[in-house]
Amino acid sequence: MEAVRLATDADLDELVRLAELARLELGEERGGPMWQLLHGRPDPLPSTLTADLAEAGSDAGVVLVGTVAGAPAGYAAAHREHLADGTSIAVVSDVYVEAGFRDVGLGGALLDALIDWARAHGCRGIDAL
Repeated sequence: MEAVRLATDADLDELVRLAELARLELGEERGGPMWQLLHGRPDPLPSTLTADLAEAGSDAGVVLVGTVAGAPAGYAAAHREHLADGTSIAVVSDVYVEAGFRDVGLGGALLDALIDWARAHGCRGIDAL
């Protein structure tokens, strides 16, 4: 059974593992190297993920872990970006589910949780690739 929860500092190793898998997989796709340069999570992964976890603690962002039978199998991250009119949007930086767990609805559950977070934090929309 799949579930989504807020990530904690204790999840850092799993988040790094999943981010590395995402890089490897997307890097092999057409346009993957350019995607990594333009939109990919910057190095070093442990530091950037730690920064996102700290931001999530201040309600400026969120990092989620998706699990299947309690084991981490995906993650997602987003942050709020303020707009010129004083409102904000949620900007999704990461969504990844391991290949073996893509047919159980975990990706959809992660996206639903991001949408719920954006609504709860007054975001007027969501920006994602």
